[in-house]
Parts: sequence; structure tokens; C-alpha cells
Amino acid sequence: MTDRKRILIILAIVWAGIIAYNAATLLSPDRGASVVRRDPTQIPRLATGLLKEERAPLSPVKRDIFSPPARQAIVKKAVAVIEAPGKEDPSAAPLPPSELKLLAGNLRFMGLLERKDGTAVFLSIGNDTVIVKEGERLNNRFRVSGISATSLSLKDDSTGDEETVDFAR
Repeated sequence: MTDRKRILIILAIVWAGIIAYNAATLLSPDRGASVVRRDPTQIPRLATGLLKEERAPLSPVKRDIFSPPARQAIVKKAVAVIEAPGKEDPSAAPLPPSELKLLAGNLRFMGLLERKDGTAVFLSIGNDTVIVKEGERLNNRFRVSGISATSLSLKDDSTGDEETVDFAR
């Protein structure tokens, strides 16, 4: 007998076994015994009372998914000193913060990109997102004088003031 005939005989035996198994399961008297019928009154219902319950809103989380979790901008805010009434000296009134300090306080660090041609920083100023490199200008007035992994240095071209914004670790 050749190999071809042996394979055909084995396939015929397997095919006959499959047909016999299916016939036996179709003709068996306990075929539908595994199906459980339930009374429609005993089916669990949805507890709609839980859906109407008011919960306190979740607190908003400001997180940048593109930067490491350790790097968040430190926002520096000016602290006003209030003296006792009657001791006010008009000549000692604090000067309003410069535009450079206001800009530095509104900057939010979004990310850092280091490339062969330089380092770029992604910043959020209000609702705008900007990408700056060393030597570029912000608002046509403030020059980025230095970028490191933890800080950004800005220089006001009109007054010569310089401010460094540190990023949290």
C-alpha cells in the first residue's frame, strides 16, 4: 500500500468518527437539559436610584502626559506686605512687578526637547503653547538667554533685566 492510500484511509476513519459523534449528540434524549429556564419576575433589575445620586465633582488635575511627572513648573507669586494703619509712607510704596516678572509668573513648563542643534522648551503662556530655543524672543521683547534641564533664563531687551524660571524636579 502506498502512503497516499494510507492517508486516505486515515482521513475516512476520522470523518466517519466525526459523523458518528454528531449523530449521537443530536439523537440523545438529554440534549437540552443544560439550559436553565428562569421565571421573568426573578430576573435582576437595574437599581436606578444609584444613578440619580448626586456626588461631589472630582477635583481637576492639571497633568501633562508628555513630560515626566517630576517636572512641573514652579509658579512664583508676589507676596504683598500689609503694614499697620497710620504707618503708611507713600515714598516706600512697592513698585509694581515688571513685565518680565509677570511673564515669568505666567509661564508653565510643558516639556523639553534636546537635539543636536540645541535644546527647545515647550511653554504654556495663558492659553497659548510656544516652543522656544536659546536666543529666540518671546512677545518680541524678551530674549531666551539660557536653557537648562531645570531652568529657563529670560532677558528683557528694553530694560536689561534678567529673570530665571526654575522647573520643579
